[in-house]
Amino acid sequence: MAHVSRDFHQMSPLLFITLAAAVRMGILNNPTVFSYTAPVKPPYTDIQFNGYITTTNDSYIVWTQGGKAQKALLDKDLVVLMGVMDEYAPYVDIIADGDEATVALSGFNVADGDHPDNKQTTPGTPVVTAVRADDSGEIDSETSVYNRAVYGCLVSEDKPLDPATTINANGQLIIPPGQTNRIIHMVDIHRKKKIVGLTKGKTYWLYYYVSNTAGTSQLSTGFEILCG
Repeated sequence: MAHVSRDFHQMSPLLFITLAAAVRMGILNNPTVFSYTAPVKPPYTDIQFNGYITTTNDSYIVWTQGGKAQKALLDKDLVVLMGVMDEYAPYVDIIADGDEATVALSGFNVADGDHPDNKQTTPGTPVVTAVRADDSGEIDSETSVYNRAVYGCLVSEDKPLDPATTINANGQLIIPPGQTNRIIHMVDIHRKKKIVGLTKGKTYWLYYYVSNTAGTSQLSTGFEILCG
C-alpha cells in the first residue's frame, strides 16, 4: 500500500529543505484534501510550517557562507524541521489512506512495497580507521558511513579512555572521575576529521560515535596510533 516515504531522513540539507517547502505548498494549495477544518488537521498552521522552513533555510545560507563555525546552528534547525516533517508524514498517510496520488499531491515522495520508507534507526557502533600520523602533529581519521548523521570523535592522549566513558542519548559526553589526561572532543557532520595540535612522539587513542534523528550510538573501540 502506498504511503509517505521517509527518504527525507537521508537527504542532504538543501534537498531536505527543498522537499519541506514542496510539502508545505502541497498542503497549502490543496485545501479540499488537506483541510484545517476537517476532523484530522495538519499538525501546524501554514505560518508555523513556513517559519520552520525559513529558519532552517536561513541557517543553511549562513552555513554555506560562514563555513564550519555555523554548522551547529544549522544542525539544530534541521533537527527541529525533521521533527515537523515526521509529524506531517503520518498526517498525510491518514488522509491518503493508501492512495498514491494523494501522497504525491502532498509533495512527499511515495513509498510502497517496491520503494520502502527509509526512516532512520539508531546507528550502530562505528568502526575507526586512521590514515596518517606524521611529524606535522596531525592525524587524519575517518569512520564508517551513516547517512544524515553527526559524527563525534574523541581523542585521548597517552592512554585509552576509561571504559566507563559513555555518550548518553542526547550526545553528551560522560567522563568518569580519574580521567585526567588530555582529551579532545570534536563534533560535526564530517566522518573524516583532521585532528591537529597533537604532540610528536605521543600515542593517541581515537574513538567515534554517531548521532542521527533516531538517537546516538555507543562509543567505538579505541584505535591506537602514534603521532610522528
